[in-house]
Amino acid sequence: MKVRGEYIRADGKVIPNQFTQAGMELLLKAAFWRDQTVSDWLMGLCMQIPQDNISVNDLNEPTIGLAGYGRQTLTWVQTDWPVIGSVANETFVESASKTFPLTGALSGPVTRLFLIAGNTVVSISSPINDSPQIYSSPQTFKYRLYFR
Repeated sequence: MKVRGEYIRADGKVIPNQFTQAGMELLLKAAFWRDQTVSDWLMGLCMQIPQDNISVNDLNEPTIGLAGYGRQTLTWVQTDWPVIGSVANETFVESASKTFPLTGALSGPVTRLFLIAGNTVVSISSPINDSPQIYSSPQTFKYRLYFR
């Protein structure tokens, strides 16, 4: 079986991801053992180079909360995460689109997206753009996961 994931920007741009070892194990447990012990799934923006063994505390995020982009929650319900669909005879699960509103001045640029579940970094995307960006408007993305 081949598993691949991607982030999709609102304009349709597809941004592949790299899974962490712990993230892949978590996904396989959720898929095949029906393990839903992790209910807190979050998507975020960061300036982080993908690493196989990275912790949530090591993510290089711009200031979050009142100044910057806050992580967006993917609620474990059929309308938010995971939504099941297919394209070109390939089945996937995906999140609802999530908008990262700008809530003040950022502490730095962002280059990638990440997906975390509980205290596990599941994946980190390839670069969103060719160079780091400090966005001046809200950004919208969703996450899609294929099992083949």
